[in-house]
Amino acid sequence: PWSQAGSGREVNGRRADGSEVPMSLGVSAFELFGEQKYALFWQDISERKRYERILQDAKEKAEEVAQLKSTFLANMSHEIRTPLTTVIGYAGVLAEEASDKHREFAQFIRNSGERLMETLNSVLSMAQLEASGAEIQLDVLDVTDEAREIASLFKPLADEKELALRFQAPPEPDGPLMAHLDRGALSSILQNLIGNAVKFTEDGSVTVRVSYDADEVHLHVADTGIGIDPDFVPHLFD
Repeated sequence: PWSQAGSGREVNGRRADGSEVPMSLGVSAFELFGEQKYALFWQDISERKRYERILQDAKEKAEEVAQLKSTFLANMSHEIRTPLTTVIGYAGVLAEEASDKHREFAQFIRNSGERLMETLNSVLSMAQLEASGAEIQLDVLDVTDEAREIASLFKPLADEKELALRFQAPPEPDGPLMAHLDRGALSSILQNLIGNAVKFTEDGSVTVRVSYDADEVHLHVADTGIGIDPDFVPHLFD
């Protein structure tokens, strides 16, 4: 009867030409004719060690790229935030001082700038999340107002494509529909969904709808565009 008595151990062997070679040494114990015997097994693991080095190098390069990306995002955020803050500020001044004819345009610039700032913050949060350092910042938000404002950002693009951009919300018998949400995350999600709906719809409409039940508020984005291949749906969140 054979029984395993030892496990593989890495050692350095030497070839006939004098060069060293990494090897795995395994020892097994067995009984033969009533006597304890041992068998040694040698295996050249040069190829395995080569692949391990390749994987380690790739891992180190990936970590270096991730660090460079985080540094770039941090620097980019500063360079974008400063002029963007100025745009938002002056748009607010124009919205207060402009005539009725132009006040709406100035307010739209301000709202768009604020949303862009939130998107920028979302990008930075994603970078931090990848570095395991981000935290969701929950606020109590009026979901209907938030969704309506985000949807309104895409009206010029929808008008340009001659699409109907509809917003539907239920009556609020007990007041606004409030929910605990991260404003930046909500903005990023809705901008992606509505933006894609408008982008991939050539005729018809895009509808943003708010609904609710006893415990949750629901947001729906529907369009008359090409849709998504059913085979791809299971992989949407991969």
